[in-house]
Amino acid sequence: MNIMANKVVAAHVCNSALFLPGSDALSDVDGRFIENKTILGAAFGISSIPDIMENPLSASDNGRSPDVAEKCFPGGDAGRKADIRSAATTIQTSLDQAHALLHRIIMTLLKNQDAKTRVLDWFAAVLSVNKERTKMRPDMKKASTDGFMLNVSAVLLRLCRPFLDPSTGKAWSKLDVRYLSDSRARGCASDDDTRLGLTHEELQQWTQEHILNEDCAYHFICECFFLTGNALRLSIFKALENCQQLVRAAREYDREASMAPSDPFMSMRVDSLRKVSSRLRSMAMCFEVSMQQREFLDDFVAYYGLLSSYLPKLAFGMSATGEHLSLPLPSPAPKEFLSLPEYLVENLCMGLTWIGHVGTQLLTPNLVEQFMLFFAFFLGSNEYVKNPYLRGKMVETLSSYMPHDEDRDDAHPWSSRRFTPQASQEVAAMINAHPLVVENLVKALVLLFVEIERTDRHNAFYEKFNTRYQIGEVMIYLWDHPGHRQAWTRVVQNDPKLYVRFVNMMINDSQHLLQEALEALPEVRDIEMQMADEQTWHALPNSTRDELTSNLDSHRRHLLSDFGLSSVYLKLMEITSDDPQICARFFDLQVRDRQARILDFFLRYMTLPTERKRLKLKNPEKYGWKPRELLSSLARIHANLFKANNEEWAQAVAADTDYYGSDPSIFEHLISILSSLGAPSDIVQSIDQLRIQAAEAVKASAADDENFEDAPEEFEDPLSCRIMKDPVKLPSGQILDRTTILQHLLTDNRDPFSREMMTEDDLEELPDLKNRILQWMDEQRKSK
Repeated sequence: MNIMANKVVAAHVCNSALFLPGSDALSDVDGRFIENKTILGAAFGISSIPDIMENPLSASDNGRSPDVAEKCFPGGDAGRKADIRSAATTIQTSLDQAHALLHRIIMTLLKNQDAKTRVLDWFAAVLSVNKERTKMRPDMKKASTDGFMLNVSAVLLRLCRPFLDPSTGKAWSKLDVRYLSDSRARGCASDDDTRLGLTHEELQQWTQEHILNEDCAYHFICECFFLTGNALRLSIFKALENCQQLVRAAREYDREASMAPSDPFMSMRVDSLRKVSSRLRSMAMCFEVSMQQREFLDDFVAYYGLLSSYLPKLAFGMSATGEHLSLPLPSPAPKEFLSLPEYLVENLCMGLTWIGHVGTQLLTPNLVEQFMLFFAFFLGSNEYVKNPYLRGKMVETLSSYMPHDEDRDDAHPWSSRRFTPQASQEVAAMINAHPLVVENLVKALVLLFVEIERTDRHNAFYEKFNTRYQIGEVMIYLWDHPGHRQAWTRVVQNDPKLYVRFVNMMINDSQHLLQEALEALPEVRDIEMQMADEQTWHALPNSTRDELTSNLDSHRRHLLSDFGLSSVYLKLMEITSDDPQICARFFDLQVRDRQARILDFFLRYMTLPTERKRLKLKNPEKYGWKPRELLSSLARIHANLFKANNEEWAQAVAADTDYYGSDPSIFEHLISILSSLGAPSDIVQSIDQLRIQAAEAVKASAADDENFEDAPEEFEDPLSCRIMKDPVKLPSGQILDRTTILQHLLTDNRDPFSREMMTEDDLEELPDLKNRILQWMDEQRKSK
């Protein structure tokens, strides 16, 4: 410290190659070089977090840091709680002191104008040479260690402290997002970083027009703020991943040790496995304790609090104040906002979710309001945040803070809600009281539910189920609150096309998940029966038993997922079908008959004796299989829709020639099962009335089929082979029934014949043909 206080000496040190190699040499160095071979790197590299590149069987010995894992957590997380707490306190106190010292050194250098530029250059170089840490499979031998990067972030956060309180307004006039796109700026984001709303070509054009042609000067606050955002991405979020990998690896070693045969020759192998597992858990404990240092958490939350306040101001214009911020957002979205890298928003969401696990006491009412308003503004805006996956991250965070009813039967077996009641209460108060949130949250969730269907991500098909599950969790919570229920009704009334797509996707997803699950249950039953017969089971070759055991474990994971995810779709359909105004969209011809058909399909599995027998498992709870709850939910949806519109729903059931038509007794069996389960009498009575009216509708439909069997070919829909009731002409010139093409457009916005893009507005009505069809139908009925 004393040496650095001498401005001449400090300037000389900072300008040496040992402080930072020249720009030519810098292009050839990596993160390990910066950490190990530069003056500041040596200081920032002292950490309580072990290097994950170490051999787990050997003690840490990097010449700078003691083996903290071995000294503080020799038994991993299995030690005495008091010892673990004491060790954690010691580590966190030491870290705070180290960060404070490093911060003083940096502040001393920054006050020296001859050294300031080189210090900022060093921080920028640290981030630049550690791009390796952003990769899916980074080479950690080239990247700086997690401990080094966390120290860098902690010091940068401390540099940000004077301007992190949004109420002071210190940062607003200093922050300039052009910094992240200016190739001349030391903190310019990488070309590989996806932007919120600009393609690479659009970004280049905007940069050329609004940045490179201007003389941009960036304030220290601007540099510090955006350098810190990038540092957090490269440090804490990567460290969280690495910590989770250590825990998973430890569990895998434990599993392998537990499965080893009781053989003296294997004892050394088992001891080695358990030793590695213990070491990995000790390392993970170091990560967790170090990342949860209180000063760091305080600064971390404050940083993202400022970011969540800054982004709406950027969208509305920096002169806007809180009372002037309202939806809808200005359109078109400003290019400054769209040019921001996605990682800023993604890390904000991931950071909030993490804080919910480790430090909800840090979330003051003001911070909760800032974060909830951020979600209200951008969750439903595909113009400002084009990537639906990124908005899915917002839902994941929001869902994790929802107050959770522990007694709810349909709670997900691996729900992410683990937060303190106080945090949930504050979030609930904001969600249910703030007019902006109440007015817009439901529509934003419905929009995202629909838009998440198509993303460019390689695993988008599976991600959409998780995102929709989380959307469903939030919507189920909102349903019980009058303000949100009114907003829900407005969405249904004001945007019926959107809501029909929402209903259609609930049907699609529930069908996929439940069908996959119900088809897997007989295979699980077969394996269980083989295992129950010990003599036959042990007679099988070891390879066969291993394969069957592996298959059973795979089925268990998939069934837990399928039943857990589908529970939310069914709950949503159950509660919304019980509201007369909202359930009206279930009767839209695009989805009505298909909804009935899917429900009947599941009832066939659940009610017919031959099918039910194949679904019985020895331990159904182990697989998330709750047949009583599932059957009751399906029955309630049927009963609710029948009560909403008796005639239409009976016709919808009658139109199902595949499942109800092939065996109408499914409702008789359903009534018998519901009665034995003690189901409410009104549900049983509604199902019985549905059974009667559906049978009558089948007879009426059969009579019409007989009357219309000789229909002219021009009256028939070429895809459904049924007489058209509302014929329309497609852009390709083909004629279809309106219901047929609208059902097609729900999942594919192309003309089914020409494959050209089209919408419902492109359909041409054919009133003359429609009248001729209706007239012919009347004549046929009268003549027979």
